[in-house]
Amino acid sequence: MVNNNSMERKDKWLDIFYKLSGSVGKANISLNNYLEEFLKSESSSRIIGKQNRIKSAVSFADKLIRSDYISNWTYIDNDDEANMKTLSKSLPDYIGFRITTLFFNEEEKFANALIDFLTKKQNVEIPETQKNPKNLQANGHSIIKFQGFITPENDTPLKFGFEIQIKSSIHNLWGEVEHSSIYKPSQFDFRINQKKESVENIWETLTSSDKQLFHLNKETYKKEDLLKQLFTTYLEEINFLEPLNSHYYYSIFFNVFIYRNINTLEDLVSQLIVKKNIESKLQYSISNLKQNYTYSSLKEILSGILYQNEMETIKKIFDYCFNIEETEFLDTLIFSIIKNMGLDETDDPELFGSDIDEDEDEQNDLITEDNAEFLGMLSKLGFKTERFEKNVNK
Repeated sequence: MVNNNSMERKDKWLDIFYKLSGSVGKANISLNNYLEEFLKSESSSRIIGKQNRIKSAVSFADKLIRSDYISNWTYIDNDDEANMKTLSKSLPDYIGFRITTLFFNEEEKFANALIDFLTKKQNVEIPETQKNPKNLQANGHSIIKFQGFITPENDTPLKFGFEIQIKSSIHNLWGEVEHSSIYKPSQFDFRINQKKESVENIWETLTSSDKQLFHLNKETYKKEDLLKQLFTTYLEEINFLEPLNSHYYYSIFFNVFIYRNINTLEDLVSQLIVKKNIESKLQYSISNLKQNYTYSSLKEILSGILYQNEMETIKKIFDYCFNIEETEFLDTLIFSIIKNMGLDETDDPELFGSDIDEDEDEQNDLITEDNAEFLGMLSKLGFKTERFEKNVNK
């Protein structure tokens, strides 16, 4: 129980905390600039996320009591300057950053490189005890993090404690699950041991997947492919689609609606990593291309090779990620294919290999020369084009 004296000292430290808001803001900007500088370097090309926060007043008030700073820190009446120095340097995670790597076994390597980088900055201090970033947690697993101090410009007497955590995307995901289900229970839970066992099983599964992806990456590394894998992994965690045929649906989604726009994919994956959800859907803009010479043929083919349930499943993924003006989904699909293949740049069918002088019998063939080219194009996008040929031969 907190006595009146403790409450009074808590209020005094909170007053000092508020007076430091301007200075800690400057320190945070300075440290963030250093991290941005480092993240642009070649050694950090596989970093896919960065989060930042300054300790809130609510969190600070809680930590004053929980960590017994009220008893451990010396408060000097009528000396705000001394008290600001005490608070700024004694709160080890006043400023916090979490950086997300692609793979679990890259965390420590990245942390060591970042420590070396930051120690060369004049206004940054990292104690020797913090230069080994590998820390053992109560759950028996390691976490990669380190602490230090940064002095903001024009506030030389003050130095603020900061903590930087480095976690892979999969480690991040597992940590959130563990923290919410085990370490922050709202009430007594007789199933806690069973939950711990389940969480450990999830850990084994995720780290195994991480290792497999890393070894695949060592052979051929494509950032786009790895982002696609992360995207599907997060959606699998929430059982977004039935596993059966999910590869087919995701392939069509990526090949048609993401295509070569890696920035869009990065945005979606970043939201999944940070928020575990697509809270801010992206705007999907596409021109109406019904007058394009390829539209009718593509609509005929796609209507024959894409079943209704498949169309609905692909639309489900699309609607989860994008907002779009009212358009029939099949049209959105067709317009996107036309645009991605560069077929919207001309209305001249001769440029696509069609012979406008062919006789009427040849034009009436169900698989025309045009259709053969369209089928080849759709096959490369992942569609099951053999269905069209089977329908023709019936």
